[in-house]
Amino acid sequence: MENAASLSLDWTPASLTLGFTDDASQRPVYFNGNESLITAGGPGSYKTTSQVIRNLLTYPGSAIVLDVKGELWEQTAGHRAAHFGPVYRFSPADKDQRSHRYNPFDFISDDPAQATADCDAFGYEIISDNPDTRDPYWQNRARNFLWAFATMIAISTPKSLRNLAHLAQCLNISTIGTKEDGVITLASSTEAALKLLSALGDKHDIPDLRAVSDAIRAGIGLHSNRGESILDIARNHLAPFSQRRFVQEVTRTSDWHPLDFRRETGTTLYLNVSTSDLPSFSPLLRLMIYQHMRILLDHVAAPGEPPITFFLDELPQLGNFKSILQMQAVGRSAGLRLWMFVQNLRQLYTAYGLEAGRAIPEDARVRCYMKPDESIAEHIARTLGETENLFTGERRSLATAAEIRGPKFRNKTFVFASEDYPVILERRPAFQDLGYLVQEPPEVPQLRTSNAHPFASDDEVEQDTPKPETEI
Repeated sequence: MENAASLSLDWTPASLTLGFTDDASQRPVYFNGNESLITAGGPGSYKTTSQVIRNLLTYPGSAIVLDVKGELWEQTAGHRAAHFGPVYRFSPADKDQRSHRYNPFDFISDDPAQATADCDAFGYEIISDNPDTRDPYWQNRARNFLWAFATMIAISTPKSLRNLAHLAQCLNISTIGTKEDGVITLASSTEAALKLLSALGDKHDIPDLRAVSDAIRAGIGLHSNRGESILDIARNHLAPFSQRRFVQEVTRTSDWHPLDFRRETGTTLYLNVSTSDLPSFSPLLRLMIYQHMRILLDHVAAPGEPPITFFLDELPQLGNFKSILQMQAVGRSAGLRLWMFVQNLRQLYTAYGLEAGRAIPEDARVRCYMKPDESIAEHIARTLGETENLFTGERRSLATAAEIRGPKFRNKTFVFASEDYPVILERRPAFQDLGYLVQEPPEVPQLRTSNAHPFASDDEVEQDTPKPETEI
């Protein structure tokens, strides 16, 4: 252990505690690198309290935390605010309407060249690939329509209307036209939006904006439902941001900037969305995490600065979050580190497809297993290998799959780290020795909502209605 390439008994500001030595000394074992980690542990394995809560109470570096139960905020935010740095809680479905705010459009450029790239990534996070879809035509077209309207908002509207609610409103155009004397007349708002898309495409040399406008117009002219069906897919992904007044408020502006995690070491963001609300909000959470990664990748950590660590508890619940693969590949050099938590590896195969799902644990520098299911237990047994009796020549597994799942290893963590021998560590829930560090979390502002338009005055709404091409 003293000379291990990945694991260490020596603490540094970058250290993450994996567990404790399985001997009388009970010394903590750390991972001090910038590469990614993954932990798989079923219900009752104490993976959250033994690794997530423990490290949030002790890790001095900045952190971004997926908190699906709310317990991470409740048990660690008070201590982190008192000893490490500012804490933020983004909770768009909070029943008491207490949340800090984040507007993804604040981090999308208004420069046309960059905005098209930013909105392309925006579309892929909001409408992620479904690995089970054999024909992704409808999904891809909906993403293309979403990209076009998001780009339109990014480069042509004032700050008061650069938000998800306004995007949803723009997508809610009518695709019904009236025909008289062979001429198709569109609803005035639809005509204005399509002319604006075309004009922006011509003005900034973005032909795909005009192409989307022409496709929608052609579909209306042919009395086809195809355009409406495509728009409906995009609308459904944005529905939570237009239907709930509180969600509109929490995505109206931003209370922090992704660079704050570099500027002030110890800053922590908790993304608090319950499991029941995750299907609605996973697109927004994917987008938020991606935007933080993208911006921070361009601002490399200073020498000696602990890596910004993403604690992604229950990662598969975010769906097909392919940006994770990019982060695993390039995050290390910028001082960005992922720690992903799953109940079992099958969840990854379901969310990402078999090939990409297998790549995630394979590309992790450290893999931890707790209370493994049968398939993982068999994998552990194979990885641990066999031993040979010197007298009889008999070979047997160091530990069989049945033994690994039995009482002998009930409170153990199996750790496989690149360039190291496998180790079996003692698992210790944080409440056993760190309970005294838990403090009341800081108060989160309660946001007030009203029936008034939350983003602009009536004059601004009228002023910023899409204008015909000739008025650009």
